[in-house]
Amino acid sequence: MTGNVIISQDGFWNTDLGFVPTIVQATLFDDDTDYALPIANDQPQWVNLNDLVFVFGSNLAGAHLGGAANHAFHFYDATPFVPIGPQGRAYGIATLDAKFEQLPLPLIHQQVLVFDEYAKGHPEKIFWVTAIGTGIAGFAVEDIKPMFTARDNVYLPEEFK
Repeated sequence: MTGNVIISQDGFWNTDLGFVPTIVQATLFDDDTDYALPIANDQPQWVNLNDLVFVFGSNLAGAHLGGAANHAFHFYDATPFVPIGPQGRAYGIATLDAKFEQLPLPLIHQQVLVFDEYAKGHPEKIFWVTAIGTGIAGFAVEDIKPMFTARDNVYLPEEFK
């Protein structure tokens, strides 16, 4: 594995990759590539960590200052001032406007539909969806959960299942 690795019950920390939470368990094969075992969706499979995309809630300012957005910025190369779409090893879905007020649910749903098409078009990637909109944005799980569809390559948080 590249970098130093610290394994805990919550996941593992790799100095090159950042924190990888409990939906994955790290191991190393003989080819010097980092792999993970996603255990969500009851479909365990080995994947290259370079194919893991962190899907997070953002704001229209693209200010990745807190929550999962900050994690995406620090560990998955989310781009500052880019609120929506693919960026680095991350994918942003805006749930707040540029003044950090909630976006209307239909606008969030529209972005989720675009994300779904993107995920369908990239079957080689594993999309790890966080509980978008239910943290800093303050939406109820019941408002966001129905927007998402689990796929072979889209892993939803327990709250969204």
